[in-house]
Amino acid sequence: MIDGGSSLSIRDLGLPNPDITWRRNATYNVGLDGSFWNGLLGFELDVFYREVSGIFQQPISVVPQTYGYTLPPLNAGVNSNRGFDIMLTHKNRINDDLSYNVNAMFSWNRGRYDKNITDQLFDISTLDPDDYASEEDYQTAVDFYEQSNFLNRREGQWTNRYFGYVSDGLFQSQDQIDNHLIDQDQNGNTTLIPGDIIYKDLDGDGVITSNDQDVIGYGATPNINFGLDLGLTYKAFSLSALFQGAANVNKNIVGAARAPFMNSVSVPYAWHNKYNFEYDADLDANTNTNAKFPQNLSGGVNQNNLRTSDFWLLDASYVRLKALNLTYSVPKSILSKIGCSSLNIIASGTNLATWSKMGIFKEQFDPESNFGQNGRQYPTLKTYSLGVNVSF
Repeated sequence: MIDGGSSLSIRDLGLPNPDITWRRNATYNVGLDGSFWNGLLGFELDVFYREVSGIFQQPISVVPQTYGYTLPPLNAGVNSNRGFDIMLTHKNRINDDLSYNVNAMFSWNRGRYDKNITDQLFDISTLDPDDYASEEDYQTAVDFYEQSNFLNRREGQWTNRYFGYVSDGLFQSQDQIDNHLIDQDQNGNTTLIPGDIIYKDLDGDGVITSNDQDVIGYGATPNINFGLDLGLTYKAFSLSALFQGAANVNKNIVGAARAPFMNSVSVPYAWHNKYNFEYDADLDANTNTNAKFPQNLSGGVNQNNLRTSDFWLLDASYVRLKALNLTYSVPKSILSKIGCSSLNIIASGTNLATWSKMGIFKEQFDPESNFGQNGRQYPTLKTYSLGVNVSF
């Protein structure tokens, strides 16, 4: 404001980078196909490697405040992805009435950060053993910074992984908390309550910190996908089934699925009511023999239990009967009497059955969907259809 009125101004948005350019993709692929014994065995194999370079990344180099700018993004990052797809086929005719076919597919892929200039790592070589009271203290410092670098480094590491704490059950009583030798909340465990998750002290320093995190599972995108397509024909009947699945994949439960009554409004799911920790202060013990989860509290769950950990990580591997179709083709002897060239009666279904390792969560969560992990996604539907296909 100048003299009570607004005025136009101009400001510099930062130091430009005149050398910005496109990302570059380099893809290498080798394929091999074959068929033997008149279709009794066939295969298709593809092996691929893709490198993406020139990814935008912000330099973390420290410059004096007097410089007046942050450094501009550079085309510096490099990621890669590798994998293979294989399909095996088999088809056979037993006689004039009976034939069948089998197609099996399997694929694997994984990505890696090959170059990342945003890693903020500690230079362990700067540690001087003479600065520590003992060799043991020096080694403790080295271990601490190595773990810190492991958690903060992307370069050279695989993508699509979960990092978090490693759980070790639930506190069963207040007495157990009072005698717990690890300072879990960095406040003498005074904020913990019975039913809270216990975390492992991986670095052995007696305190749970970010350095006690580790790789706890695969990411939410499967590294492995597979399928099985089956077909059977007997006289006028044809049956086909498609099985589809994935592996090397985890889902992280968050939000209301972890914490009933979160924000004092979320409704508990079935597993909250049946498997929550029920603490009896007089007995100083849990009274629910089925307990698998922390206490239900009016505001959700204790903050201790909201950390990302393997406690809330689900193995989302699954196999699903994706489609099942049964077709009856009316014989030509009958078609000639009703005046049509073909008549097929078709019964079909989709998503008829799913086998997974999601246990008590499988009724609420669909392992195939990219859900928000709080259980509020629209469910995958089973469908049943009956139809007639007629040609004149």
